Amino acid sequence: MSDALRRVLDAVAPRGDGLKKSGSGWSARCPAHEDRQASLSIGEGQDGRVLLKCHAGCDHKAILAALRLEERELFEADATRPAAATKPAGRAYATAGEARQSYERTLGEPTASWEYELNGELVGLVLRWDRPDGKKDIRPHQPPR
Repeated sequence: MSDALRRVLDAVAPRGDGLKKSGSGWSARCPAHEDRQASLSIGEGQDGRVLLKCHAGCDHKAILAALRLEERELFEADATRPAAATKPAGRAYATAGEARQSYERTLGEPTASWEYELNGELVGLVLRWDRPDGKKDIRPHQPPR
């Protein structure tokens, strides 16, 4: 159990909000509204962050305010934890012609293409290649502004 989760559970438990273990998380009465039965789910993400969900619709900020916690307390203080993986941005091309030439060098002549214009100016290009296995490769291009 992460320190962040322990902080949240410790804030909920003394309030008498009916904190109970429920599946892989916990449930309790939501401190942000009058609650007769447990509508708050508390869980832990794979990265150690605390997940709060009021099934009656309370915002997580209202729940934290009622618990006198800050949003930063939902996260682990451990800076060594690896950052979430992000998808790298694709290659940027200055023009649609440059993009088309580059793609054609690696993928060959496209099966289909669509050009999008606005007021006579090319604002987008989509190229498609039909592969022998039945799948498609699609490469959109939007010129920089």
